[in-house]
Amino acid sequence: MGKPSVVVVADALTGPADAMLRLCGMPDYPYLVTPFPVGNLDGDEIDARADGMIDDIVRMLYERHQSTATVDAAAGDAQLVYDDAFAVIDDYTRRGWTDGLPIVPPTRERVDELLRMTARGPGDVVVTLATRDGLSATVEQIAVNAAMAGCWPEHFPVVLATMDAMADPRYNLHAHTATMAGAQQVVVVNGPIRHRLAMQTGNGALGPGWPANNAIGRATRLVIRNLLRSVPGEFDRAGFSHPGRFGWCIAEDDENSPWPVLAEQGPSPVHGDATSVYATVWQSSIINHARQARAIVDELALTVRTACDANWLHHDAAADSSFYEGRPFMFVTGREHARVLSQDGFAALDDLRGALYEGLTRPDRARRPVAIAGPSQIHVVYLHATGMQQTWFFAPFQSHNMVTRPI
Repeated sequence: MGKPSVVVVADALTGPADAMLRLCGMPDYPYLVTPFPVGNLDGDEIDARADGMIDDIVRMLYERHQSTATVDAAAGDAQLVYDDAFAVIDDYTRRGWTDGLPIVPPTRERVDELLRMTARGPGDVVVTLATRDGLSATVEQIAVNAAMAGCWPEHFPVVLATMDAMADPRYNLHAHTATMAGAQQVVVVNGPIRHRLAMQTGNGALGPGWPANNAIGRATRLVIRNLLRSVPGEFDRAGFSHPGRFGWCIAEDDENSPWPVLAEQGPSPVHGDATSVYATVWQSSIINHARQARAIVDELALTVRTACDANWLHHDAAADSSFYEGRPFMFVTGREHARVLSQDGFAALDDLRGALYEGLTRPDRARRPVAIAGPSQIHVVYLHATGMQQTWFFAPFQSHNMVTRPI
């Protein structure tokens, strides 16, 4: 824009800054670095920080920078050929194209099998992040990463629909794949397709051992890593990260749920085969063996409220977010809790939502109210998990909306 300027970057964010400069073809562009954190400094500390940088800022304002970088237009066009599958795995790992686990070699034949499951063109762009200088993922590129994740051809329509949902600006994919909080992207599948793919909807459904659940979840994360560059040291700045970032895909038990399924709970319900995407920063398991629904609701609300009260992401900053009106809260409940809740006063989802909302926000001297806009932002997913009276709460990343797409 022709205006002299200086970029100031927190030291914890130099990785994303360098990655963005490489994308823009200016890898040697100079910037100043200041210690993190910044957001919790008071006025005097901000002034002292600025005083310490002002001489360098003035100097850089008067310096002219001319980048000497060149771009290799042919980079990435060559086809790689290997002697065997192990050579592929070893080389992809060295190149940083995996999540640290072995991958399935994405042969031309295997990728073409996935592409035959869609009428969309291989070069059609599915998701683009303008905030990362236009990094994007095409149908064929997504198929390559789905093959690497171990997806079968019949899994690919779910992966493609899921990436469509993640591309929706309301989902704010850039933010929660780059955040220091290490948010996880959770996929929830509804509809008859769950049975055709043998997706697990009961005991153990949040964990390993289920080819469709695990491969679909992993495929979305490989796309986010390899094509959108959410890689540690680049745009992924998670301080601790989370095992859910290997991939997290849940299939709801639609037939046994006492309430409308997740795909039908949002403002734009989808009936039949559907995928919903959610972003979560932490989870809490609530076990309560009460036989009264009100006691379970009170325990759920108390646990969530206590955890949110202690978590910075759920303080006043969450209420100030432009996503406040649509930020979702998700509870994943099993058979025992669902049975008590639905048979003891909460057969209607709206009644359950209202009771939980009241517990999360009523006046309490010890705990601040949870930053939630209204009962409609509470979503319930049912798994036919038996034996333990248990519900999981998935705390939302503060700046996102849940998005649902038909498959």
